[in-house]
This record gives sequence, structure tokens and C-alpha cells, in this order.
Amino acid sequence: MTFCRKSKIEISAIDYSGCCNTAHLYGILSFAKTFTKNEIVITALDNEVISHIEKEFISFGIQKSKLIRSKNYQNHMLTVTDRKSIDKVLVDFGYSGDELNYRLRTENIRCDNCKSAFIAGCYLTGGTITEPSKSYHLEFTTYRYLFFKDVFKLINDIGFRPKQTNRKNSTRIIYFKDSEQIEDFLAFIGAHNSAMEIMNEKIYKGVVNRVNRQTNCENANIDKILISSEKDRHDIEYIYLTAGKRYLPENLAQIAKLRLEHKELSLADLGQLTDPALSKSGVSHRMHRIRVIADELRKEQMNG
Repeated sequence: MTFCRKSKIEISAIDYSGCCNTAHLYGILSFAKTFTKNEIVITALDNEVISHIEKEFISFGIQKSKLIRSKNYQNHMLTVTDRKSIDKVLVDFGYSGDELNYRLRTENIRCDNCKSAFIAGCYLTGGTITEPSKSYHLEFTTYRYLFFKDVFKLINDIGFRPKQTNRKNSTRIIYFKDSEQIEDFLAFIGAHNSAMEIMNEKIYKGVVNRVNRQTNCENANIDKILISSEKDRHDIEYIYLTAGKRYLPENLAQIAKLRLEHKELSLADLGQLTDPALSKSGVSHRMHRIRVIADELRKEQMNG
């Protein structure tokens, strides 16, 4: 099940009453698939969401027998075609059904908790959110331009800072891309577990990113060690080939032998194998002397 569906099912478990029930149903209807004087149609992917919306209608005073439930290959649907029931919904929310422009009627949002209930209803029918493991994006879509502006202002007045855009088909979009804003927004509309899941996902991503950076850094260091070690081993083998293994003094011969045996070790680690142990700078100094000797032998061979 997607994160979006889980968040909507979580909201559907909330019990609204009184003015908050009215505000919640108002949000649901405002983003419904169809909300006209002839028909109300609400769709959802999950039965839990439709059952919740049906309950809100009944609490609002609509008879269960007037609520038609159905299902197609993808969606669960709740439909109202009874004209008396539709007229009641329209009148109680302050509409005639003949409005040219659908606007937000703030009198349907009576208290601070109503704001949360209303926006939670909007999210159930008009909102979507991406998987937190992939990206952070929450949005509402509507084709009603003036209503879009009203809702955008309401969300801003509450204290959130969404962004807005539109698609080519005149669909208006209110959206968030900041993960902290999305967390706070989900918590505000009652989806606390979903907000916590985003927080946990961020922590997980942070750990994975740190491990990857550390691993990449370690791999880069290993590559550098191996490249440097290969050059050192090439010089040592050249000395042995041209002048013999006894050509190097004892202190240099010891480090040369260790370098040939342990090509993967850093200079600091190589120094821990010497007797007595050497510091990184001590090993570096001896390797430098070996390189100088190898270069001198090469010059002699070229001049000879």
C-alpha cells in the first residue's frame, strides 16, 4: 500500500463531531469528483476512506439509504443523486448550486479545530503525496481558480508556506516540497503516524548518506594507497633487479620488504610493523630515500 493511501486511511480513523464534522465534510465536498445540484460523486482507492465519508454524511443528517456505494476496477465510490439530500447539503453550506464561481465560505469553518478538519477533508479527496523514500511532495489539485486562491490564503493564514502552480489543462496546484513543512502539515490534519514515518525516513536517509560518504572516502583513500604502493614497489623491484637485494642499507631494506609484502597498507600502518615502530613521517622519509636511490640507478643505467 502506498504512503498516500496509508495517510488517508489514518485520517479516516478520526472521529469528527459538531462544527468540525461540518467543516470536514465541507472539505471533502470541495474537492469531490462531482459536487453539483444534480449529483455528488466522491471516489477513493480504499474502502476505509469511503466508509469514513459515508459516516460523515450520516452525521450531517443525510439518510444512509440516499448514499449509493459502488466500486469499479480501481475506485470505491459514494454517490448522491437524491435531490432533497443534495439541496440540504447545498443550502446548509451556503450554496444554491447555480454559482458561476465556487468560493470558500469561511462561515463553514467556525473554530481552530475546524481548520484542521476542513483541510483534512480536502486532503482525502483532493490531496496526494509521494513516497518519502523517493521524494518529498504533497499537493492539492483543483480546477476552481477562485476557490484555489481562497484555500491557498487559508493555508498561509494558518502558518504554512505552500507554493502554487498550474498545469496546461488549467488545473491549479497547491504544493509543499519541504519535508519539515510536510511533516508539520500532516500532523496538523491528524496524520501523526504518517508525519513520524517521514521523520524516520529522513533519519534513515541521513544514516545511509553518511555511510556512503564514509565508504566513498575510504575507497578513495584505498585507491590512493594502492597507487602509491605500486610506485614504491616498482622502485624497490627495480633496485633489486639492477643492484641486488643487499644494495639497500638495513633500515631501508626492512621497510622495502614490508612494502612488498603489504601493498594495501598505508604508511602509518606500515610503520606499526617495523621494529622498532615508526611514525608515518618516518616511513615516508625512508620511502623517499628508496625512490631517490632508484632514480639514481636509472640515471646511471642511462648514462652507462
